[in-house]
Amino acid sequence: MLEARNAASGATGRNAQCEFEAVNYQETAKFIQENNLAAEVDLVQYRSADVYLTPESWKIGLASYNGFKESGGDVSDINVLSKAEAEESLRVKGCSGAITFPAASLWPYKLAIAVLRKGLNLGLCLHTNTPVTSVSHDISGPWKVSTPRGFVMANKVIHATNGYASYLLPELDGRIIPLKGHVSAITPPLAYMDQPLTTSFAFISNDDYDYVIQRPGPEKYLIWGGGEVAHPKGLSGGFGDCDDRHIVSEVESYILNAPVEIFRDWEESRASFGTSSEGAVAFSWSGIMGLSKDLLPFLGELPSKPGQYLAGGYHGHGMARIFLSCKAFCEKFLGEPTDLRVPTTYFDLASRLKDPIDLEIMDNVA
Repeated sequence: MLEARNAASGATGRNAQCEFEAVNYQETAKFIQENNLAAEVDLVQYRSADVYLTPESWKIGLASYNGFKESGGDVSDINVLSKAEAEESLRVKGCSGAITFPAASLWPYKLAIAVLRKGLNLGLCLHTNTPVTSVSHDISGPWKVSTPRGFVMANKVIHATNGYASYLLPELDGRIIPLKGHVSAITPPLAYMDQPLTTSFAFISNDDYDYVIQRPGPEKYLIWGGGEVAHPKGLSGGFGDCDDRHIVSEVESYILNAPVEIFRDWEESRASFGTSSEGAVAFSWSGIMGLSKDLLPFLGELPSKPGQYLAGGYHGHGMARIFLSCKAFCEKFLGEPTDLRVPTTYFDLASRLKDPIDLEIMDNVA
């Protein structure tokens, strides 16, 4: 395994939900518990709430729920909350309604490291700070994988670089689009220290959405991601931005102010401390996601390059999809029966990679 930077240095996470993603959540939690990793990775199982901030977004959310239900989806553990119910039970203000469902949060970096450790114990050879600069044909073998430290000859190469995939696979340019996302850890005021949030959140507006969890531990940071609506170049401002060394200050400022606008008693509790640091951003960082034109990941062998494989384009829903997706990818890679719970569309690279992304359409679904 060749890693361009430190091991799992790009790990981030979001929550999401649909039938496959619900099963993926259950299987991920099962793996963590069976391997006694729950404490190590800070696994917290609770409910998540999609909170709709506008009547328009609430109408779309209800239509999605009803469509899922009418098509036979299991809604036994999905709750629809009215405006009054949502504002009272979720401690939010100014919403139009909410939908809640089972979910979990964890520290993705710690989970990735735990899985890598398991692989190393089974014989995986990991080379960090070893960026691959090219993958080319060679007379002595099918594929020559070149790095600044030398090269590796391989019959099969798996590209698991997500938003960076087109660097080594230029034919993916316009098929998997990198998108810089932003996250901040916010120090909560006393009201949210003494009584932490009991759910994770997606706050959905007409144009964009933010996602929030509150960390366990003494600091009880709110991990707040999103804010693309505040990008000076608009919602598409992060498209094509592969540099995660910097953050966009306007997005960070938006995130800092967002709890004041959404949570009850946040501003009052913060103000009671005068010049206290509570409510300030403790840390901010960015990460690169990989968008696909149909919102679905790409798994399998590249049609134009036999022996090269792709697992990427999770469209900002990696944590909600990746466990079972990569399990099925490995099964297919090894010629074993593939988990039928994983949508077969994920493996249809031949037709799905034909045309590039229409960025005008993507602007509305990213």
